[in-house]
Amino acid sequence: MPQAPPHRPPRRRGGRRRRPLLEEPPVKPLSEAPEPEATKIASGATVREVAESLSLGSAEVIKKLMELGEMATLTQTLPDETVMALAQALDQKRHICPVE
Repeated sequence: MPQAPPHRPPRRRGGRRRRPLLEEPPVKPLSEAPEPEATKIASGATVREVAESLSLGSAEVIKKLMELGEMATLTQTLPDETVMALAQALDQKRHICPVE
């Protein structure tokens, strides 16, 4: 009758262990951010133009519009009131100046 192999210890599983950091990263002092300048958007701008002028992704702008109860596509023009409400919902310090 064959003998069973001797009992082996269990294998270690998992990835590499990271070494803890020896030094703490330096803490940057908080500086007041300058107030953003007023962004000028042409009256009747599309969702894409509004997203580009606010430096945001178009999907993020459409998502925020849906949260505000407004359904809009990428190429649809937005009324000035919607643009103002959108800017206020995204960032309270930003001002939109409709340009005709």
